[in-house]
Amino acid sequence: MKKIMLVAIAAMTVAIAGPVVEAQIIEPAVVETEAQAPSDMYFGFGYTFDSIITGSQYLTGTTDSASTFTQVGYNFNPYVAVEGRYSFGLETGIDTQADDTFAVYVKPQYPISADLTVYGLLGYAWSIADGDYVAGIEFTGFAYGLGAKYALFTDVDVFADYTNVYSEEKTIGTVVGGVDVDEDLYSINVGVTYKF
Repeated sequence: MKKIMLVAIAAMTVAIAGPVVEAQIIEPAVVETEAQAPSDMYFGFGYTFDSIITGSQYLTGTTDSASTFTQVGYNFNPYVAVEGRYSFGLETGIDTQADDTFAVYVKPQYPISADLTVYGLLGYAWSIADGDYVAGIEFTGFAYGLGAKYALFTDVDVFADYTNVYSEEKTIGTVVGGVDVDEDLYSINVGVTYKF
C-alpha cells in the first residue's frame, strides 16, 4: 500500500512540475524573437557631391558642388522599399542656383549578407533653377541610381550610392532669346539611416 501511495505522489509531482518547466523554457524564446523583429520605417541624412554637365550653343561646361539631403523610406520586405529624398540647394551653372531638389524612388534591394545589402533606385526627380539670366526653370524627369548599405547596429545603417537625378534637353527663354540646353545632373551620396 505504501509503495502504491509513493508512486501516485511521484506521478502527481511530475504532472504538476512538467508544465512549469516547459513554460520557463519557451517564454524567453518568444520575447527574444519579438525584440529582434526588423523595423519597416527609416529616416536618414547625408552629404551629396554633385556634378552638372551643361551644353548649349553659348556655353558648355561642368559645375561641381556639394549639399546636404534628408530621406525617409519604408521597407515593404527585405527586397523592396520606397524612398523620398530632399536636397538643399544645388549649383547648376554660372549665376544659376537650383534651390531644392526632391526625388521619389522605388528601391529594389538584395541582402548579400546579414550586414551588407546592395540596392537600386528607380523614380522621379524635380527641381527649380533661378539665377541672373533665368528664372523658374523646372528640371523634372526619370531618375535612377545604384548603391550599397552596411548595418553598423540593429537600427543604424551607413550607405553610399550614385544617382542620376535628371537628364534634360529643352529650349529655355533668356534675355538673349531661346537657348537649346542639354543638362545632366548626377551625384555621389553618402549618409546614415536610422530604423524606427
